[in-house]
Amino acid sequence: MSMKILAAVLTAAAMCNLSAGGALSLEGGFRSPPDSAKPQTWYHLMNGNVTKEGITRDFEEIAKAGLGGVQIFDVGCDIPPGDVRFGSREWFEVLRHAHNEAKRLGGRPF
Repeated sequence: MSMKILAAVLTAAAMCNLSAGGALSLEGGFRSPPDSAKPQTWYHLMNGNVTKEGITRDFEEIAKAGLGGVQIFDVGCDIPPGDVRFGSREWFEVLRHAHNEAKRLGGRPF
C-alpha cells in the first residue's frame, strides 16, 4: 500500500513540476509570441491610390508594431480613383509586391 501512495505522490509532484514549467512557457510565449500567434490587421487598397513604396513603408511599420500579418481588401466607396485600376496588370503587381514584403518581414502573407 505504501508503494501506491509513494507512486501517487511522485506522480503529483511531476505534474506540478510540468504545470509550473508550462506556466513559465506560457508567460514567455505571451511576452514574445511566435509569429503564428501574432494578431493581424486589415489593410485597404483605397481604390487604386496605392504605391509599392507606400506598401513597403506601411508593412515595415505594421511589423514594428508587432503585428503578424495583414488581410488585404480593395475598397472604392466613393473614394476618388487612383492610378492602379482594380484587376489590372499593375494591380496584380502591387499584390505580388505586398505578398513579397509580408514574407520579407516575417509575417503571414495573405
